[in-house]
Formats: sequence, C-alpha cells, structure tokens
Amino acid sequence: MLISRLKHFPVSHFVRRFSNPAINKTEKQRLSFEDPESIYKGKKTWELGRAYLVFSLCGVKMLMENNQTMMKVGKMMLGDKIFGKLMKLTFYGHFVGGENEKDLEPLIKEMKELGVDSIMDYSVEEDMDRVDGVMGNGSHKKNECREFFYQGEEACDKNTEMFLKSIDMVADSTDGEGFSALKMTALGRPEILLRMSEIEKVKQFYIQIMEKEGMRIDGDRYKTFQVHNLESGKMEPLLTGDDGGSLKELQEEQFTNMVARLHRVFSYAKSRKVRVMVDAEQSFYQPAINNLTLEMMKTYNTEEAVVFNTYQCYLKDAFSSIVHDLEQARRQNFFFGAKLVRGAYMDQERELARALGYKNPINVDYEATTNTYCRVLSKCLETIRDYKQTGKDSKKVVV
Repeated sequence: MLISRLKHFPVSHFVRRFSNPAINKTEKQRLSFEDPESIYKGKKTWELGRAYLVFSLCGVKMLMENNQTMMKVGKMMLGDKIFGKLMKLTFYGHFVGGENEKDLEPLIKEMKELGVDSIMDYSVEEDMDRVDGVMGNGSHKKNECREFFYQGEEACDKNTEMFLKSIDMVADSTDGEGFSALKMTALGRPEILLRMSEIEKVKQFYIQIMEKEGMRIDGDRYKTFQVHNLESGKMEPLLTGDDGGSLKELQEEQFTNMVARLHRVFSYAKSRKVRVMVDAEQSFYQPAINNLTLEMMKTYNTEEAVVFNTYQCYLKDAFSSIVHDLEQARRQNFFFGAKLVRGAYMDQERELARALGYKNPINVDYEATTNTYCRVLSKCLETIRDYKQTGKDSKKVVV
C-alpha cells in the first residue's frame, strides 16, 4: 500500500517495475534468483542498504497506518524542497524509476544488460486508501458510493498522451519486448466504471438464472438491465441516450470518450509492437474494467497478445473470473494475456466492506491467497498445455 501512496508524490512520474528475466541472451542462462550475487550485482552497496531500510520501515505498523499524517508534518517542518530530497533518497528513490524519459533511459538499459525487462507505469492514481477518500465527505455513512475524484475530460486526454509517450519509450528502449501499464480510471470518470460494474453484476446474476431455466438470451442486454437510482429511489436503464437513464447524457458522452481513449492507446501500442498491461483496481470498479479489457482483447489480440488483463488473487472470485475469461477467449478466438498478482488494495477493500455492510471480497489469509494464486496459474498453464496437445497455437494464452 505504501507504494501506491508514494506514487502520487508528485503525481506525474513513472514507476519502475520488472518482468520475467528473459531478455538479454548473454545473461539469460546465468540469471538466477537463487543466486544472490547474480540478482544483486547491478546494485550498489548503499542501494542495498536503502532497500533494507525501506523494507524494515514498511514493516512498522504504526508508520504505515499514519504515513499520510507524518508526510504532511514532515513537509511542514522541513519544507517541500528538503522533504522532497529526503523522499528521493529513501522511499521514492527505491520505488520510482524517474520523473521523465531522460531519467529512465539509462536505468532501462542497465536492467536490460542484466537480463531484466521493464514495464513503464505512468503513475496517475490519487490516494484512495481511506473510505472517506473514496466516498467523499463520509457519504459511505449514508450507504452511498457515488463521489469520486475526477479532474475532467481534459485531464484524461493529458493522461492518454502520457500513456502514448510511455509506449514510445518502451518501443524505443526494449526492441519491442517490453511492457507498458495502463490504469483505466485515468482515462475517464471512475463513477461510470462503478455504475457499469453494478449493472454487470446484475447481468451475470440474470444470465445464471436464465441459463438454469434453459432460456435463451437475445438482444441488447445492456438495455435490458436496470440499476437502482439512489436519488430517485427508482429502477432506471443504464444507458438511454437522453436524461432519463441511470447514466445521463453527459455521462454517456464521457463513457464514449473513455472507450475512444482506450482504442487510441491499444491501437498505437499494437502499431509499435508494445504489450500493455491493464492494472487491476478496487473491486467495485473491476467488473467494468474486466469487461472493457476483454473487449479490447477481442479487437487487438487477433495475431498476438497485445492487451493484458490483471487478476488479483487475493480476491475470492479470482479463479472463477479467469476461468470465465479463458473460455471467452477460446470461444471468440482471440489471444489471451494475463498478469497475475496478489493484490494492492487489501486494507481499503476490507474497510469498505465493513463500512457498507457487504461481504468481504478478500481471502481470509495469506495462505488462502497463495492457494488461489496457484490455482489461477495452474489453470493458465493447463490451458496452454491443452492448446498444445490439440495442435493449436499455445501462444494463445500468455501469462
């Protein structure tokens, strides 16, 4: 969680991440994570010392629970300039690759020489670690979930340009073998994703009931389903094209703009032979993010995996989600790309579930998350094996 909090200090920075060590041919055979000399030879002694310090501080519960307050006090006491230098020497310097392309280029080349590829991640997320921050002014106490930080369409266009620059940097520095990361809430109004997620949950429930009854589902299903409007207390269509629906005319325009930005990013990534990983976000956005990402896969993953979805294995439904998506990829014959992670919003998810009184979506403990991760990975590997055994392209699934 600390990483995400630091990522917005300041907002417009790239975050350093690493992928599997399989890039540099001269190092490929020698790089082993069981050999400390091999994996740390690119680090200076002081960098290892800093890593140990940061790791130790991240284990201090009191510091983690009060880090925002401590950062504000630190800025007040030291001033922005000195505080900024302190952060760059410690947490920021450990987690963040640089502020611009000039900072990142030598780092990317250095890691590539060591057999490690890079993922360009433009950090645009705001700190939403507290329930009040997500809901806005304590609206969760009224059982509402409609107020999200939104900087406007112009800011979303700016974020789109930064994602395109990130793709250029990957293409120019990794010879078409690198990744870029994308956060969908940076490209549109998050509230729209929330509403879409609500309707997706209703849709899936409806489909399950219909299938159990042996009934066929036809037509425009999104116009079939309705959502509960908390202001009017009535059930209303999700999309109407006028002001009578759950998404107003302006919101429908904003949704159209979001989809257009996604197409722009992914089409450009495909033209530059760069793979893009769509970051997972909070569970109340995830159904919409999953749906939109799969739609983008269907459009752009026709010859190879360009669009990758992220599966958070600390979620109880992670396994059923990837089973469903793998099957959809098989039926609709597109390449399936997946990034598997444990998850990044555990504290917030649990706090939100308590505040709003719904079932906690997070696994009960670390062991349960590990089991889910192994099941999800095994399912992907089994699918790859099945493709291979039936004479199909095993690269249809990339994980």
